[in-house]
Amino acid sequence: MTNSKHQISVQDLVKRFKVPIDKPNSLRGRALTLGKLDQREFLALDKVSFGIKRGEFVGIVGKNGSGKSTLLKLIAGIYQPSSGKVKVRGHLIPFIELGVGFNLELTGRENVYLNATLMGLSHQSIDRLYDQIVEFAELGDFMEQKLKNYSSGMQVRLAFSIAIRANADILLIDEVLAVGDSSFQQKCLDYFYQVKQSDTTVILVTHDMSIVEQFCDRAILLDQGKVSKVGSPKEISLSYQALNFGLRLEDQTVSGKHHLVSNRLKAKNDQGDEVSIITGGVVVDNQYCNQVQFGQSISLRLECLSSVSQQCSIGIGIYDSKNQYLIDLNSKHTKRALDLKKGRIIVDINPEGLQLNPGKYRIAVGVYNSSGLTFDYVENLFEFIVLGAERWGLISVDSVWELNSNV
Repeated sequence: MTNSKHQISVQDLVKRFKVPIDKPNSLRGRALTLGKLDQREFLALDKVSFGIKRGEFVGIVGKNGSGKSTLLKLIAGIYQPSSGKVKVRGHLIPFIELGVGFNLELTGRENVYLNATLMGLSHQSIDRLYDQIVEFAELGDFMEQKLKNYSSGMQVRLAFSIAIRANADILLIDEVLAVGDSSFQQKCLDYFYQVKQSDTTVILVTHDMSIVEQFCDRAILLDQGKVSKVGSPKEISLSYQALNFGLRLEDQTVSGKHHLVSNRLKAKNDQGDEVSIITGGVVVDNQYCNQVQFGQSISLRLECLSSVSQQCSIGIGIYDSKNQYLIDLNSKHTKRALDLKKGRIIVDINPEGLQLNPGKYRIAVGVYNSSGLTFDYVENLFEFIVLGAERWGLISVDSVWELNSNV
């Protein structure tokens, strides 16, 4: 997984922390329990291995607490590993925590010289780059004020502006876009475009999958301190969003075709006629899948086994993750009867204009004869998720907007 060609090599990296089980919240309590506190071991990273080549732009993603920031601090040398190895070849600049290398009692100007010196820049180089740093950070009116009077966003802008001027071979960036305003975020994106054209190696930790897909060459998904997946930005983006929606990662490798889950109600008529729902799922381009992108055209497919040839109706209920009944699809509403034949039957349903917003959904299905008798009903036939940026409400509807003004 790692070799001599990698600029960053991480091999079997393990990081453990000792965490007090019951931390006293008073001076007296601390004195009484001095040296007697029970501790538990927290495994932040568990045998993490990967390699990054020179010039690669790699995203590290995962849910909160998955070990992303701990991993960056180990690569930067801020933490020492419990076991395993980290090898870094080149001049590395970490942009990991707000305030690292800053003195809140010094002015913005003084902190520029202090922080840039810690990053290896000479005084002459800082003199030459000072105006560029201030211009990028948009803090010209505040550079003579003490840093303790800066907002967190102002401190981030200043720290990042210094870091990108340090001519590093490797940049470690942790959620820089999460704090800055839209103007600063655009400047960061413009910088990312520039750095992709250079030989600079970048490791970016972010929850913004659009940034991962736009800039990264590869991405690494961490889950509970382990490398769960390494792959293309698109692949990892889908896996990360699926993980956030509560879908197990191992479920994503299946075809999308689901067997019955629970709560089944079956019936036969007096002649013993029977229809059984075998399986079902979401279909895209005639392939089963369990996750789709928002706006993607989808179909629902059911597979049934029938011992009867007669007309029937099929009802489908779509529920959200909170078990709320959201949408009803029923063949009766089309005023067109479905003619069942004996044997195995495939039924495709194409909801027109249905654009479910990102979220997790489950499907309930019922098959009924012309008299309303329930042949088969399955409350939880299958689940699927819609991936994409957060939106409000249940569905999105295409619309035409017109603005009329009366003067």
